[in-house]
Amino acid sequence: MRTRITSLLCFLLITALCVASAAADNEFNGAPGLDGFRGMKWGANVSDFQGLVKLNDDPFVQRYSKKNDQLQIGGIGLESIIYNFYKGRFMGVSIQTQGADEWNKLKHLVFDKFGAAPNISAHNSAEQYEWRAGRSITHLQFFKSNRFVKLWIVSAEFSGLKEGQ
Repeated sequence: MRTRITSLLCFLLITALCVASAAADNEFNGAPGLDGFRGMKWGANVSDFQGLVKLNDDPFVQRYSKKNDQLQIGGIGLESIIYNFYKGRFMGVSIQTQGADEWNKLKHLVFDKFGAAPNISAHNSAEQYEWRAGRSITHLQFFKSNRFVKLWIVSAEFSGLKEGQ
């Protein structure tokens, strides 16, 4: 009986890990040189997307959330996913969560997808990592004081733009 329970628990654990890994593959399909996020391609027009809720009225960078968005990546709970558009064209996402556990899980997931990277933070109060590949720049950051976690994935085409361009 004990062997059956152990076998069942092992099976359930392996299944859960496979599902989480498959979900992450959908988020980071084509890593490390992403060409968008969740099927939304860099540079696409905001009018091409359904279910977006506008969060600001800035004439240059518009921020949106998405109705009924799945606030998870690879089984990791998220607080928000913000879709950013520059003059109406999709330029990137800002993903936020909080907590040391979520940080460790997200860091592990991102390192698995994009490879290890050196900590580029100039301060001991944060950890920051960045990957530049193909059409995307991915930036992962953890603030130790408030345990705030932020993941940016942006189009390299839009990364150097300044207001008014």
